[in-house]
Amino acid sequence: MARKRVLLIQGMGGSWIMFPRLAWKIWRAGFLPKFYAPEFWPIANWRPHAQAVAALCRQLAHDSHKPVAVIGYSMGGLIAVDALLNHGAVAYIDTVIAIGSPFYGTPVANLAAKLFGRWYPSLQQMSKKSPEMAALCAPPPFNKRLYCFGGRYDLLVWGPMNAHHPFADKNIVVPASHLLLPFVAEEQIVALIKDDKIFPVDENREF
Repeated sequence: MARKRVLLIQGMGGSWIMFPRLAWKIWRAGFLPKFYAPEFWPIANWRPHAQAVAALCRQLAHDSHKPVAVIGYSMGGLIAVDALLNHGAVAYIDTVIAIGSPFYGTPVANLAAKLFGRWYPSLQQMSKKSPEMAALCAPPPFNKRLYCFGGRYDLLVWGPMNAHHPFADKNIVVPASHLLLPFVAEEQIVALIKDDKIFPVDENREF
């Protein structure tokens, strides 16, 4: 039987190195992790990445005959939710976990957008009250789980509340900074992925 796939999406300018222990624990729990890392900094526009993630989730679901769980760190969480809501991944994803993702924007992005937004639209997208952020705060489709982790000491996102989603199944506050969030929250993240009692997998479903 093929393992359920778990896609880990890094944030702006990062790499898979943020997820080594989490990926190992996901594998030990019986799932198969895969990484998606934007390779340039800062990301000029996150929408093409959301489209790529949607296509990748379709392939992963087809290969395993199981829906995909997606974990996104920082901007990676925005990419994951955008793929679910706006790029046709709804049939292939059952769970999205966003770690330190600024769904209400961040003052850091506001300042950076004024300085560099002309060249990097993603900074304007992450600004408070941008239309892109408003679109990401829409309700997720029925039978899709959304969990959000915010760091109590996250000065980049400017507090845990900015990392919460208004329609999340759970918004969880963790005593961590932005950089340490994936490490401090990893046990809770694995537990959420393992909890498939609410939405059991249909082994006969075609993807």
